Amino acid sequence: MSQISVIGDPGMNELIRLILERQRDHVRCTSDGHMGLSAAEQDRPDLIIIYLWTTGLDALEFYRQAQASPTLRDIPILFYGGMAPEEAYPMIQPIGAQGYLCAPFTREELIAARDALLRGETYFPQAA
Repeated sequence: MSQISVIGDPGMNELIRLILERQRDHVRCTSDGHMGLSAAEQDRPDLIIIYLWTTGLDALEFYRQAQASPTLRDIPILFYGGMAPEEAYPMIQPIGAQGYLCAPFTREELIAARDALLRGETYFPQAA
């Protein structure tokens, strides 16, 4: 059982939460990047999943702040969004991102990404 922080659109948060709780993960959702950063600092989750265009504090700035935090710097962060991989990867890989899910994604893709990042691997499926 892993503790996972999900930050983003409330509808997607709920979908991700339902899928991961069926895998016996404990999931805490927030809809704003600032709130998510604060919650992650407090919870110290095993994994953070964040929508690329999260309100308040976008995912790229969230990632930069998490990397500067002694509490969060070693926690893997999985980005997701509607951008095609060939658009998203050049934006997120250079900063050190560990993974990306292109929405809409399947239950199997979410679980595969979660499992990879929790094993210390990256998750960047080939662009179509």
